[in-house]
Amino acid sequence: MKKAKTLEEITFVIDQFKDKIESYLSGRLSWGDLHHWVLILYTEEDTKLDFSPPYTDILGEIVAALLIDERDDPQFRVTDEEVKSWLNELGKIEADIKLEGFDTVRQKYEHRAKQREQDVRIRYTKRHLRKQTKKDRLGPREGKLDA
Repeated sequence: MKKAKTLEEITFVIDQFKDKIESYLSGRLSWGDLHHWVLILYTEEDTKLDFSPPYTDILGEIVAALLIDERDDPQFRVTDEEVKSWLNELGKIEADIKLEGFDTVRQKYEHRAKQREQDVRIRYTKRHLRKQTKKDRLGPREGKLDA
């Protein structure tokens, strides 16, 4: 998988995403065309890109949503409002980069990702400990069938 490392490489692909999304919203591009473009980007080895923060989350969300084919159940399709929110999020990231610099923004998003990961681990550990404590309080279950 090719890793988009330089700001120029990342900006080029982000601009492609924005252009395709704006074309879809304006009616110049169908959902099927957008889906096909993302499918090629996602599956072809020479075009695969692995994005680092700050674009990891938003591009993951965009790609996951656009992988839904127009023939799939409509309940799984995103609304135009959700599509517009992607553009807003990409715009916020671009504004942050212009204001703070790419490396600073990347570090900020990496820190957020690590914090979310740690929060998930803590919640899982607490839930597991609650279950274990409940089990310990109840003691061995009477009448339990042995296998």
